[in-house]
Amino acid sequence: AELQGRRCLITSAHDITAQRRAEAALRHSEQRLREVFDHTTDAVFLLQVAPAGELVYEAFNPASERASGLSHEQVRGRPPAAVMPPDVAAKLDANYQRCLTAGAPIRYEEEVRFAAGARIFDTLLVPIRNEEGRIYRLAGFARDVTEHRCAEQALRESEARLQAVLNNFPYDFWSMDADGCYQFQNTTSIRLWGSLLGKRFEDIDFSPETREHFVTNNRRALGGGVA
Repeated sequence: AELQGRRCLITSAHDITAQRRAEAALRHSEQRLREVFDHTTDAVFLLQVAPAGELVYEAFNPASERASGLSHEQVRGRPPAAVMPPDVAAKLDANYQRCLTAGAPIRYEEEVRFAAGARIFDTLLVPIRNEEGRIYRLAGFARDVTEHRCAEQALRESEARLQAVLNNFPYDFWSMDADGCYQFQNTTSIRLWGSLLGKRFEDIDFSPETREHFVTNNRRALGGGVA
């Protein structure tokens, strides 16, 4: 260009510092989310929701891969029915549709039988809406609670066996807490004294001799002795 008869070079500079900082912050944010996605022990998965309502898997994190035996590459872009056994796909899809119908997060417990075996999951589904308000994605978070539920079942079965033994015990058997409130009676105890559950010793109309006998024994037992 010429300026006042002299040739010159005209340049223009635009400060993009803020833009570059915003881009770097976005990359760091995405990296942090990716680290959580990849390293959490909970199964995290995403489903894309087409305008007509069709659902296809969008992403499986490593925990989802381990739980299902399916890789991210195997499921990406495919509906549940294309990658899961028919009964499993039907169960999963029913819950996905339930979340779409509710239009709000839903939480439930489910037993799913994958190739590696049956597992129990505490699952949360969250619908995500676009700017127009349409649900275009479902985010799923599933925690494996199999061992916890199995331990609870084993405890219930153990307690049931113990109660069956105590109920067939031919002697008066009961227990009370440190406040003197009856917590358990076997059938022999109920037959002798009636139901004492939830009652305190002081609230029961025993004869003076029986009361004195019980008070002495209870004090000895609560003191660590044998009555």
